[in-house]
Amino acid sequence: MAPVKFHTVLSSLSLALALVLGACASNTDGPDTAGGDNNQAGGSGNGSSNGTNNGSGNGTNVDPLAAAPTLRMTANEVVESYRHIHYEFRQPAEHGVSRELTVTQHVEVLIPPGADQDSPVFFLLDNEQDSTVDGLMKTTALLRFFGSKMIYVAAEHRGYGQSLSDSSDQSVPTYVSHEQAVEDAHAVIQTLKKEYRGPWMSIGYSYGGALVTELGARHPEDSDVFVASSAPFLWTSGADHYEGYVRERLGDETFKKAAAVMEMLQPTQMFSPKWENREFMEGVWLGLTQYSWAQPYMGAVSVVLDKPLDEILSTSRTLDESVAGGLATLYAKTRARLRVSREEALAEDYTWRVYHFQQCSDFGVFFTSPSHDGVFLRTLEEHEAECVQMFGEKNVLALDSGAVHWDLFDRIPSYQKANHPKLVYVRGGNDPWQVHGPDAPNWTPRVH
Repeated sequence: MAPVKFHTVLSSLSLALALVLGACASNTDGPDTAGGDNNQAGGSGNGSSNGTNNGSGNGTNVDPLAAAPTLRMTANEVVESYRHIHYEFRQPAEHGVSRELTVTQHVEVLIPPGADQDSPVFFLLDNEQDSTVDGLMKTTALLRFFGSKMIYVAAEHRGYGQSLSDSSDQSVPTYVSHEQAVEDAHAVIQTLKKEYRGPWMSIGYSYGGALVTELGARHPEDSDVFVASSAPFLWTSGADHYEGYVRERLGDETFKKAAAVMEMLQPTQMFSPKWENREFMEGVWLGLTQYSWAQPYMGAVSVVLDKPLDEILSTSRTLDESVAGGLATLYAKTRARLRVSREEALAEDYTWRVYHFQQCSDFGVFFTSPSHDGVFLRTLEEHEAECVQMFGEKNVLALDSGAVHWDLFDRIPSYQKANHPKLVYVRGGNDPWQVHGPDAPNWTPRVH
């Protein structure tokens, strides 16, 4: 699942936000009437509401958040006429268990001119990427479209960007899981609601959309409405549907060439140069098929795939660097690293490695091929062996075929309960997860 920067998802949320803001405008007293009838997803959830609220504050001081023991403000500045506030939350490594090891979670707030404490709040539960003020500023077009009084909050996912644990060794980040990320979001929301008292909408896309769906089932009090964009709902060990999506995007002729290249790159040893070249080319297929800016290069890639293997690799690396900023190279490089210190994790981008840990330990969804002539030729057994080698056997799921590690269809029925906030689900366009999500109550022309 590729990390997609926030600005690429704006168009996918436009319809949802129009519905959400309309609901919020008609109801600021609570979640009873948030959302419209057409936004309701079917089903009943088994999520619990046992998360820990780690924030506090009496709401009477000049800065009511200053009393929160787990929170400190580290920036308060004006960026392009918007007030930008940066908070650091001290979250427990495991909610409800112990605070001996903590995680510093970074939260960005962007407040446009004219907004006040009762303005609507757009809360982005970020996925496998870093949250930055530059990313925040990408929302200004959306803010202008929906009015100038919407406050934007982005909570960085633990383990990504700068939101790391205290541990000096980040090689096996056992504190990173979807369960803990959901409880982080709950703590952030309950704390910030003391300052920002308007209606809240919690929003996520891709993996973040799955997190938002889980959050709403566990903690319906957190928002007036929950929005999931392009969210996988069924997290199984393997995901062989994705290869069909790649074939569709590449076209049959180019796909066959790509499959032949992957066959030549089958390694005999983990983490060898050949293994890393295979990882790199997998990253190329992911980028080509998910990012809209990559579409004009499809024809050039097809021509390159007619060359000898060495030339294919060298030309692909040149294109990756010049067009994609080296994303596929980074994908391969970081997934091959066995050891990572905290200093290295803070200084460099290890997004793909952390996400790989979550695949191994948390929810699976390894890409596999339904045939022997595809582009994702590793078996689940091979994926599991690599996970064990990198993260240790005790931290690795049993990657059995068909095993379900996270089922959000079990959560959907919560949203049909009386007085429960609604779930708005949107998808469309280049969405690679359509077969893993519910029927969309609202369709948008482009997701990624």
